Amino acid sequence: MSSRWPQPLLVLLTSFWLVSCSHSFQLRAPLVATPGGFSYRSDCPGACDLSNPEAEEARLRNLGAQLAQARRCPDGYLIEKRSAHGVTIHSPATIVIYEGRCR
Repeated sequence: MSSRWPQPLLVLLTSFWLVSCSHSFQLRAPLVATPGGFSYRSDCPGACDLSNPEAEEARLRNLGAQLAQARRCPDGYLIEKRSAHGVTIHSPATIVIYEGRCR
């Protein structure tokens, strides 16, 4: 005779695990308001070209469009920090994050 209680228990424990892990995998909006200004995430298709002025200009143009759509920084903005991130420390950057404030 087999007991059927382990299967519901396994489902319950798996559900708790999935719920607890789901917060770490949430997609983030490209533009997030911060107390001092904003944070903008630019995802690159493949590795980000960090030294190409045209690629940087395109990322900043997208940032400007996001700010205009959100009706933030009508008098312009200042970038205070730019950081590039990859999936791991040794992988090429695939994300550029800009942190700035409105003028």
